[in-house]
Amino acid sequence: MSSPDGVQSIECNLFKFNRENKNVKRIATSHDDIGDICSLETTINCKRTVLVSVYIFPNTPFERIKEFFVLNLMAYSPKLKGIFEVLKKYNNHDLPMIVGGNLNLDLRGSHGTEFIEFMRTELGLELSNDIATSSSRNSTCIDILSIHREA
Repeated sequence: MSSPDGVQSIECNLFKFNRENKNVKRIATSHDDIGDICSLETTINCKRTVLVSVYIFPNTPFERIKEFFVLNLMAYSPKLKGIFEVLKKYNNHDLPMIVGGNLNLDLRGSHGTEFIEFMRTELGLELSNDIATSSSRNSTCIDILSIHREA
């Protein structure tokens, strides 16, 4: 389990990066008992894009993993388009998004299909890695790379 000090160190490095890179518009980090997440809104090929890195602690219940993603990424969900007037001006739902990280959830296991469908329906994310390919020493697929719209 990572420490809050580690998160603070990451945040300091990200803010330093933000000052040095004028293409970065927004940085957000979160750490709780589920895991760590860091999102960075930047410009790639003249297009606003959101890059997200996530780490979910081992043995986190599936429902808590979904809750973690909703709480941290819902502002970018196409489901919010037109619902909240205050979010309309940002057009976050149209931003390309790339999410990568270690879920500690076997995508080939009992919750894999449900999680992939959750990411698709709730956040508009499509899994781009092949779940038939193992990403761990235990021959499981716990790493994720999802792409949201045209990245």
